[in-house]
Amino acid sequence: MINIPQRGSAGLEFTMVDKENLREIYGMLKPDLFILQYGLNIVRNIRDDYSYYENGLYRQLLLLKEICPQTPVLVISLTDMAFSEGDSIKILSQYNKDQERTETGSNEGRDRFLGLL
Repeated sequence: MINIPQRGSAGLEFTMVDKENLREIYGMLKPDLFILQYGLNIVRNIRDDYSYYENGLYRQLLLLKEICPQTPVLVISLTDMAFSEGDSIKILSQYNKDQERTETGSNEGRDRFLGLL
């Protein structure tokens, strides 16, 4: 296993690298699986619309599928996030709202990503 950590990254850097250089590097590494876990840093950036992040992550996945079409990509969603308030720990409510909207609302974003499979 080769771990290429990008701590503190939003995961949108793949498209910032020269595509042919990336193709050459992954051609040498021959990855069996890409595991991407991103999104936690963006949780504190509370907004009503995260489509800009969804669009950016989607472009990264398209690029990985283009340069390594046979390599599966596992995307791990963000975990819950909590903060300390006095003597207690509270779950960040924005995450709960987004999760609730995902569970009860439109599946457009999910279907878009599943279309890459």
